[in-house]
Amino acid sequence: MTSLSKLPDERWHLVSYHDLVSDPQGTTQKIVDFCQIPMDDSLSKCSSGKLPHSRYTVSAPKADKWLANYPAIAAIWPEAQACLNKINHLLTARGMRPFDTELPTPPKDIETPLAPRTADSAQHGYPNTPRNAPCPCGAAKRYKECHGKLA
Repeated sequence: MTSLSKLPDERWHLVSYHDLVSDPQGTTQKIVDFCQIPMDDSLSKCSSGKLPHSRYTVSAPKADKWLANYPAIAAIWPEAQACLNKINHLLTARGMRPFDTELPTPPKDIETPLAPRTADSAQHGYPNTPRNAPCPCGAAKRYKECHGKLA
């Protein structure tokens, strides 16, 4: 952020992830306009409609999915405030909606991190899962470090 603040405002462009997901075509058009390059057919085709999920997506995206890691996030939240305030200043200056600075309480439907895997959980293996993909069990580990290690 410090390096970014040294550049004149007209030399950089801020993009909201929310805007990119909700309007990929419009957001991409703003980026190419800022860069003063044409929107070619290939880029237009890629940004039309909804953006595809990563091929390693384990579960469908949800707005509050990040809260599944609530204990870890709560532990670093106070240290993140200074950076969040800088980001919010940039967003506000660009006419964009700032982020909430209060850590929300986790929704009841968010699952807490799962217990460590044991050898008897190997029976619930996930065939055809690439070794470097996130483990489908939701443990926030790679398959090879979780259920793949047990197989």
